[in-house]
Amino acid sequence: MKIRVLLTILLACCALCAVSVAAITVQPPTGIPTGDLTPGTRVSIETTITNFVSASGTTFPGSDTLQFYTDLDSPRWNIAIVLNSIENPRPIEGSRTVRISGFELEYPSSSDLKVRVSLEGVVPDVSATSDKTIMRIRQLDSNDDVRTQGEYIITRKVINPAEVQTAIISAKADLQTFKNEIDEAKAQGVDTCLLYTSPSPRDRTRSRMP
Repeated sequence: MKIRVLLTILLACCALCAVSVAAITVQPPTGIPTGDLTPGTRVSIETTITNFVSASGTTFPGSDTLQFYTDLDSPRWNIAIVLNSIENPRPIEGSRTVRISGFELEYPSSSDLKVRVSLEGVVPDVSATSDKTIMRIRQLDSNDDVRTQGEYIITRKVINPAEVQTAIISAKADLQTFKNEIDEAKAQGVDTCLLYTSPSPRDRTRSRMP
């Protein structure tokens, strides 16, 4: 009797382990600028999502939502659902946030489902240098909570040109102050040209000779 109970528990555990739970898998995007960005820079990114957080028997839970977001100005999303190598383009959208319902993505797990994403936009103005989201992909559950391992995000630092100009002006002012201090020291008879030069290995050898 005990053996039957243990066997039943073991089978139940195996069934739970068999549930397919993965993470969002995103191919390395192309077109991502390297380094910091400046406002007004045009950005064009392409990538493909090849896997989702899914339940057993489906490619994507029907009650979930696939959400896309960007901080870019004038965004242009070109998204296509690729099912078994057949591409089904969605209407091009121009909002910062785009959502695809699970109804459009739920198929038997034996199906090959991918989502191809192309995003174009302009780096926004910033009042202070800060990080901005260039592209964010999230898989949300029925409560709009992010699924575990269900987020992919690309961020870049956007520079405020005014801050750069202010830093340059400040540096020039500091240099001028330093120059004035040197000139004042010279006027008081201080030798400001004395520099310490490390002796060469040959000079150090000579200094050790009797």
